[in-house]
Amino acid sequence: MGILSGILGRGSEESVEKLTAELQPILIQGEVIERGFVIIRDKFIFTSHRIITIDVQGLTGAKKEFRTITYK
Repeated sequence: MGILSGILGRGSEESVEKLTAELQPILIQGEVIERGFVIIRDKFIFTSHRIITIDVQGLTGAKKEFRTITYK
């Protein structure tokens, strides 16, 4: 994915295995990641229970803001 396509809103799909390894500490019991997308550095993950957004902030990306939206 190029920087221009990221700015225009075209995201790329992230592998489920990579996202599962990264988000294992915050997943609840029985929750499965179904799909995940990356737009520039931000991530949008759809699980069996909720939507998780990760907003990477700053130049180094050391600060990350996690948001969760349940389906119910």
